[in-house]
Amino acid sequence: MNKILTMFFLLVLSSTLIACEKETVPLNEGVKNPLVTEGNSEFAFDIFRELNNEDYNENIFISPFSISSALAMTLNGAAGDTKDSMQTTLQLKDINIEDMNNGFAHINYMLTNLDEDVEINIANSLWVKDEYMLNKQFEFDIKSNFNANATLLDFEDDKSVDVINEWVSDKTNDLIDEMIKGIDPYAALILINAIYFNGSWQDEFNPSKTQSKDFITLDGSIMQVDMMRRIDEIDYYEDNEIIAVKLPYGDGLISMYCVLPNGNEDINSVISEMNVDKWNDLRNEMNYFYEVTLELPKFKMEYGIKGLNDALVNLGMDVAFDERAYFPDLIEGMEDNLYINAVNHKAVVDVSEEGTEAAAVTSVEVEVEKKASRTFIANRPFMFIIGDEEGNILFIGKKVA
Repeated sequence: MNKILTMFFLLVLSSTLIACEKETVPLNEGVKNPLVTEGNSEFAFDIFRELNNEDYNENIFISPFSISSALAMTLNGAAGDTKDSMQTTLQLKDINIEDMNNGFAHINYMLTNLDEDVEINIANSLWVKDEYMLNKQFEFDIKSNFNANATLLDFEDDKSVDVINEWVSDKTNDLIDEMIKGIDPYAALILINAIYFNGSWQDEFNPSKTQSKDFITLDGSIMQVDMMRRIDEIDYYEDNEIIAVKLPYGDGLISMYCVLPNGNEDINSVISEMNVDKWNDLRNEMNYFYEVTLELPKFKMEYGIKGLNDALVNLGMDVAFDERAYFPDLIEGMEDNLYINAVNHKAVVDVSEEGTEAAAVTSVEVEVEKKASRTFIANRPFMFIIGDEEGNILFIGKKVA
């Protein structure tokens, strides 16, 4: 389905836009909250370590902020142990929901207005099965703080998958064109965060200096890569465990930090020990007094669609994924019957002489608790009875052939 037809279908299929049609919801520019930034950073290393344990020998690329954002939206509908476990996992347990929302609103506003030379787009959306209605306060809070519109969709119509994926593609500049492969028949709500980044290096690499060179992989084998090269005064950090460089984009308000083990340790050992304290030391103690010979591969990487359920369970969020889950403030009339079925993530990145283009999407699928199921398949001889509510039998029979 091409883009025009899909967008037309979106207009027809979601004729009822349930967010903000009756009244305009003012967007919150938020309040800076260091606890939100610190919590997000701690969660970033937590989730990265968990995924590294799963994909120990593979390339990994994620947007922790995308994952945090999607789960923070979902957290607005949680209560009791579910809320507590989600806040603990997200490293936001010392922050009330209002302050958390203000913190995310500030980060969203700040990042999207950070630098004219760096494009950062952050988008959120809610997709609701058309037989349900969102909790009004939840809908208002998510629109105000995360700028997420809610759309009713017929989840049983296969075209709904195309509608959601078209939104994802549009918000990621076509870098990610498929996030949803299908919608579970019990799904009631899908929450999505999408992030797109495009930044030019403050000091670009000269393409004529790029050469094919050896890259030693984790298992010790050698592969050829296009290695970019610069000799310049570059922010540099070194301690007993790591060495690192800082490569700014645009006006220098956002940068790529590249980290190598300092010695014979492999990168997995570095990842297993990385935390917010070490991240802050790395950022704050960069030294600009060295002339650095920098060689960095050009590369493209795609990671996902990656299921995050196991990683989040290992981080303590297990209650949100089973019958113990309690999301009383998501959907009207479904206070005790909702749980998270799947948290999925996909990210892509392209690093070249000019800069970096990247995108990531996180989806949280919330389902209605399944009723106990049985099957009745009359593919062998059976008896049948026709009777009334008082027990009178009008007819009785048996079919054997």
